[in-house]
Amino acid sequence: MEAACAGLFPILALAIVDLTGLRDLLALLIALLACCSLLVVGGLYWRAALRRLCGDTVPMARLLANAHRLRFWLLALCVIATTVAVAGLVRFGATSATIATAGFALLGDLEYVNYYKFQLQNFDHLADFRRLMRDRRLRPSHMARDLADYRAGARHRLD
Repeated sequence: MEAACAGLFPILALAIVDLTGLRDLLALLIALLACCSLLVVGGLYWRAALRRLCGDTVPMARLLANAHRLRFWLLALCVIATTVAVAGLVRFGATSATIATAGFALLGDLEYVNYYKFQLQNFDHLADFRRLMRDRRLRPSHMARDLADYRAGARHRLD
């Protein structure tokens, strides 16, 4: 689903949003880049997780190495997209372009947190929802746990 959204979001946004100039286009493209980059990482992660279940661990090893290297740049891209979105809303008000830019920037921010930090979706499985209500805190996301294991393994290889 992440990979499909990464392909569809730019098409839909550019088809629907009323862009009044280059400023609107650039702001929207920055937000789309942040959002869709993280959706691609997420899609590749879940594909690698499926391959790992089938016994092929190579895709996950590659994905984790790349996701680890990209984490700072993806976070920086999210910060830039959010800054551009907020500045656009403050300066130009709520136009279709500024709202879309803010929406995609927010989605990018949420995807970053959802993959690199905490599992945000806790309502699609009753066990997850019960754990959230019982513990009253978000648990680390699947990719965050895999990245922690990857970093621990990388440190061991360096020792």
